[in-house]
Amino acid sequence: MFGLSLGNIFFMFAGVFYFAAWMVANDKIHSNDFDDIYRVIFAIIFAARTAGHSGALAPDHGEAVKDAVFRSAGNFV
Repeated sequence: MFGLSLGNIFFMFAGVFYFAAWMVANDKIHSNDFDDIYRVIFAIIFAARTAGHSGALAPDHGEAVKDAVFRSAGNFV
């Protein structure tokens, strides 16, 4: 699971570059619009990295919630 979340970034790189090359080849965008392509790449990479880190930390979050509930219940008993 952790390896897939880290590999997510590279899958996004490959997907965006492939789609950008397809758009250039089919005259959907001009080949000199690389600024726009890189903006999209960085936005997708940031989103993929955030999703990967969130997925990797999800089991820790569940344990932290259980511990917080039991500790707060112990204060009232």
